Amino acid sequence: MALSFNDLLAPLKPDRFFSDVQDMQPVHLSEAAPARSEILSWASFNRALEALPVWNRSNLRLFMDQRPVLPPFYCNGPDGSGRADPAKVMSFLGMGASVIAAQMEDASPGVRAVVKTLGETLGAKVSANVYCSFQGVQAFGSHYDPTDVLVVQTEGEKRWRIYQGRAQHPSEALPPGDATARYYEANKGGLAQELTLRSGEALYLPRGQYHDALAMSGPSLHVTFSIEPLTGLDLFDLAKEVARHDPEFRKWIPDHRLQGGAPTSEVLSRLAGKAASLIQAAGVRNAVERAQLKRGEQPGGYDLPAVRPPQWYQVNAARVRLVRTIDGDRLEAGTGGQTHDLGAAGDAAAFLLQNQTISWEGLSAEHGYLGQERLKGLVEFLLSVGALVKARTD
Repeated sequence: MALSFNDLLAPLKPDRFFSDVQDMQPVHLSEAAPARSEILSWASFNRALEALPVWNRSNLRLFMDQRPVLPPFYCNGPDGSGRADPAKVMSFLGMGASVIAAQMEDASPGVRAVVKTLGETLGAKVSANVYCSFQGVQAFGSHYDPTDVLVVQTEGEKRWRIYQGRAQHPSEALPPGDATARYYEANKGGLAQELTLRSGEALYLPRGQYHDALAMSGPSLHVTFSIEPLTGLDLFDLAKEVARHDPEFRKWIPDHRLQGGAPTSEVLSRLAGKAASLIQAAGVRNAVERAQLKRGEQPGGYDLPAVRPPQWYQVNAARVRLVRTIDGDRLEAGTGGQTHDLGAAGDAAAFLLQNQTISWEGLSAEHGYLGQERLKGLVEFLLSVGALVKARTD
């Protein structure tokens, strides 16, 4: 059963999450929700781990006493580059190791459904790690994560400690090692909150919030969903693509040694003013929307045995012109003066017009992040001006 965003946050209301919680403060969702505990059970976790080709040293890690177990000890092959061996993994777990299974959305339908919900709702890149540990075991010391996290306890219970310290909007994880561990200890601050997360409960932590966790009584299973929206750093890459449409940004910059650097300074000053306007232009806003939609997109599923022939179209690109400027993308019909504002669909229009024939299914597969309605609007406009013609499917 797919969980809605409301289900995941219950009893916290989404509007309060966005106004008072997101990227601001930790929140313990202490009201146990059966739907949350059903995301991943011991039985479904076992089935996911038995998908042998999926697991290797890159996505299945073992830890003992807060230190990693070297892959050759639990993965096949002389250098540990082969599959994780279930018997070896179980042996280490029997000795008190913890297992961290990364990218669990690739192996668990329940986890994948939550990743899809979070990604689409938050316009963020979302991934899921599963932590399996046992009584008194702590896989990691105090640390912070460079993403927001939503922790869902699905089996057993775990004790969490949240500290007063918070790193200021970290963009990447620090390298593992003793020096990093000492840095964390020196900067985590005093204990702000201690809580026990039980099956069906959840915990939201904003990125940079120092914390640690310890399995208390018996085995514990929880899923950590890492949530990574766009940042201002991403804006530079998005704006660069839009800036290509302005010839001023494509000009050479004078050598800094000429005339004491005066020509260089003049160009930089002029471009700085244009860059400020560019960031606020419709083209960049559309690029941001497109990037957020893509971040939240997840692969589609199957609905066998229901199948149907694809709907094909003949493309007559000469009937329209794709105009891409810093003020946004649009289609202009060759006759009649009709235009179609593309918004975030500029890449989809460019993809479509590069083909001689295209199917609706192919367009949806490539640009499904836009949603069916927006893609239908694009196709309907192209049909109305003769740039697309339906091909017979019989």
